[in-house]
Amino acid sequence: MIGLSYFYAIYRTMNRIMLFEKFSRALQYEPTDEEYDDLIEQYYYHNTSKSNVQKIRGEGWNVGVTNRKKLYGNGVYFTKGEPNTRWGSEHIKVKVEPKKVLYDPDGDLRYEDNPLGQEILDRCGLRYAEENYELWLDALNEFIKENKYDCMFTTEFGKEILVVFDTSIINDDI
Repeated sequence: MIGLSYFYAIYRTMNRIMLFEKFSRALQYEPTDEEYDDLIEQYYYHNTSKSNVQKIRGEGWNVGVTNRKKLYGNGVYFTKGEPNTRWGSEHIKVKVEPKKVLYDPDGDLRYEDNPLGQEILDRCGLRYAEENYELWLDALNEFIKENKYDCMFTTEFGKEILVVFDTSIINDDI
């Protein structure tokens, strides 16, 4: 006999596929040469604790470790231009050399309260809820991997941020 959990798993898989397709259609924007040049000329700051700075220096960057609920999926989160002590009292200053950037300057990929996010959820027949947040992150991570983005540039709470998915683009020897 097939249980309710089986149907729920199918429901989640179907919704994740629909979200993935919506991301693909919604994100056709490519950064201009000027925007790309600005992206690589800037300094970015990863704020964390003193012990984590030492761990990163010793073991390297880890995209799976974060205390920020992985708002944009599995990545290392940076602020552009200046440190943001909201996420830690210490910081590491870096530059990046991305090959393929997911450019979302208006923060449309945030799950919470944004027009694109709400439109995507509505079209999929979903509503904002904690169980759909995980589904959103799964679909976003799948979209990022499938399209081989090494980083994402976006805005959060009025700050420009960079989320790095491929740590080989990080240069912290500056």
